[in-house]
Amino acid sequence: MIKVSKNISFIDIHSHKSFNNENEFRIQNIMSYDFDNLNIIASKYYSIGIHPWFINSKNTERELEKLKMVFAKYKNFIALGEAGIDRVKSINLDEQKYVFTQQTMIAESLNKPVIVHCVRAYMDVLEIRKTIHAKVPWIFHEFSENIQVANQLIHNSCYASIGSRILNENDKLNEVVKNIDINYIFVETDEFEGCISEIYEKIAKIRGIKVSQLQRQVLKNFKNIFK
Repeated sequence: MIKVSKNISFIDIHSHKSFNNENEFRIQNIMSYDFDNLNIIASKYYSIGIHPWFINSKNTERELEKLKMVFAKYKNFIALGEAGIDRVKSINLDEQKYVFTQQTMIAESLNKPVIVHCVRAYMDVLEIRKTIHAKVPWIFHEFSENIQVANQLIHNSCYASIGSRILNENDKLNEVVKNIDINYIFVETDEFEGCISEIYEKIAKIRGIKVSQLQRQVLKNFKNIFK
């Protein structure tokens, strides 16, 4: 089990920030193609994956092997991702599905949770989950769909991560935050430059609970996944 210090107040499940505040536990996302240019810090935690925007069919197999190498060498890479399918981008859909499927199979073999990038492709992604009989948890980052989709994720043992979009007036996302099973929620900064505490505070306000209660619940959810 990954130990979270007692002085940690906020779990940030997915972020592109390269620094940690003292009271935050952050999983920093790394794109696979960036890995060779980065200085990996032993005291930090990371995820790594092939983002669907940057798929290059000429390099796919090499990048997949890189993922296996990274997970074998570095114990502080605790999740795969972000990886997924984006129907808005012009990247070939079949290629996206192939690359995502191969990554999820790596995650299954290593028992690593998956941070999912999903844009207008929830049916595609869940179909892959069913096809490979996935057991590891998948966390859909920056979730912004409706409560029906959120409940479908939960039905498939997946989680929704709420990011800075909740800070804007968004009735659909507010409904999700208010009604989703709190046992399946995470919080993230992604590329948000503000403090994650702002997001926690907004979620707690919408749900009508104290921030401390949300903090305890997200920590519980984290411990349930990262065993």
